Amino acid sequence: MINKNELIDAITSVLKDEKTYVLPNVCVNYGLEDGEETEAHSSKRVYVQKRLKGKDQFFLLDLAKRIIKDYGANASNLSKIVLRIDPTGLFSISEVTRRNIMDELYAKGNIEGRHELTDFLNRIWNLENMPSTNRRFKNASVEIWQHMINNDDWDNRYLYETYLELLLAPDQLFIHFLEQVVHPIVRHQSQKEFIELINHHLVNDNFQFYQTEVISGFPLFKINEIQAGVKGIVKNLIFAAIGYKPEIVISDSINNDIKIVKNAENCLVYDRPIPNAGLSWNDMVVWWADIKGLKEVDAETEVSLYKRLLNSLDSEPEKILFHDYFKFFKVQYN
Repeated sequence: MINKNELIDAITSVLKDEKTYVLPNVCVNYGLEDGEETEAHSSKRVYVQKRLKGKDQFFLLDLAKRIIKDYGANASNLSKIVLRIDPTGLFSISEVTRRNIMDELYAKGNIEGRHELTDFLNRIWNLENMPSTNRRFKNASVEIWQHMINNDDWDNRYLYETYLELLLAPDQLFIHFLEQVVHPIVRHQSQKEFIELINHHLVNDNFQFYQTEVISGFPLFKINEIQAGVKGIVKNLIFAAIGYKPEIVISDSINNDIKIVKNAENCLVYDRPIPNAGLSWNDMVVWWADIKGLKEVDAETEVSLYKRLLNSLDSEPEKILFHDYFKFFKVQYN
């Protein structure tokens, strides 16, 4: 049974932290009654609660889930309440997957990589501003250091699951944690190994790591949803032919697999998963460096790809358009 008052209080606790002049618009965006800034100025808590009173449990539960998605870690208490009320549908990455991933990480060890533990955790949580659970310690950073490093009386499971409540965290925070685990600043020698380990479980919830860019020669990975559609490797991004166009046949109509049967040497084939955000120039440059066997991605790599694409254009107007378009959207190019 939903305790409406508890849910209203938790929603209010999140929204009341908005600036007074912003709060009326925030409420309207969530489908709540409009009001004046002067009313919000009197009491932001009362302003929000007045608009939540009378709403049915289904509206409140849906609103709570939207707020959790939008506010992330700032709605952690609301997340706990909603998880207790409606354990299904709150997280895109399920608790089962989260537990399986964390169990793997505990077993593997060295989650923090090359960092000191608190330095690593501060990449995800602002420990200096997090209150401790013991008033002997001024903040979470000091408390974690005391128990994980000085006394060594906490283990990783207690730290992440009980103290930091990572299993109950919004998807946004859990994903950010995983992305930091494999960040090249945290680790690069074992990066691939950790990515494969995590991906093995993420795919069960339709997520996986995708390489998005390169930092000083090291790949950076982000988690995205696996694109919907038929299964199989994307092979139909064929472009930039020079000379005769490629001849293409469908080799598997079920999986939409295609095959170039003639003039394959004249074109480029991008054969990597395309992130939800779309295919970026950085993605293309990293791919180009790989197929050319280049160890580092630098300005020369970009120029090389630019020239290859330019050479595939036949007419002068096409080349002018490409040059101007590239110059406008890629100001770093000289």
